[in-house]
Amino acid sequence: MRSTSSFGRPIRESSAKGRKYDTRGNRTKLIDPDNNVRAFSYDPNSRLVSFTDGERLIITIAYDANGNLTTVTGSGSTITLFWDGGDYLQERS
Repeated sequence: MRSTSSFGRPIRESSAKGRKYDTRGNRTKLIDPDNNVRAFSYDPNSRLVSFTDGERLIITIAYDANGNLTTVTGSGSTITLFWDGGDYLQERS
């Protein structure tokens, strides 16, 4: 697969062997030419909540009731985002 920018320039090339999507069109699985499997999970609002590479969890993501990103955990660390009542980012830790 070849992706291009809005100017028609190549930005990425992919030679994935297989892809699977859920009924909402979210990619749920990607198999590369070396048969490495990457899996993606989504919440009911089609927001990415986890990404796994094989059997090992790579990243988890959480959102608040307003859909704001609140935590991203991966590689042994966590980033936390704090939002005010108007959905403006107030702090990142």
